[in-house]
Amino acid sequence: MSEEQQYFIVSVKWTERRQPYITLWGHDDSGYRARLETSGRYGYERVISNPSYYNNGYHTLAVPCSALEEMAADVKPGWLDGDGGTWVPNTKANWDVILKSAICSPAREPKPRYRGAPRSHDRAA
Repeated sequence: MSEEQQYFIVSVKWTERRQPYITLWGHDDSGYRARLETSGRYGYERVISNPSYYNNGYHTLAVPCSALEEMAADVKPGWLDGDGGTWVPNTKANWDVILKSAICSPAREPKPRYRGAPRSHDRAA
């Protein structure tokens, strides 16, 4: 018996260009995290049943957990939320993988923010 594919929900909207790590959703739509170990894991059926919520491109992207786990790095000592755990660095290279790995094509074009990204994402919407 194979396990159902699981997804992290990446917050396109709340990952700021000045942040060194990408923001993820917590368990059961319960706030934001960055540490993979405390971030929510969402099943395929749940995500695909409501892509306008979990993978709309503007606010969210659903990405296989394995893709983010491969790019995760140990958190900087003394960083927010304490030491330990793995977080995904907020870099263009990582966003390129995230965009290619999304569960399906989102309704809106994702415009992630990281150092060097164009200033084109209005957070107010």
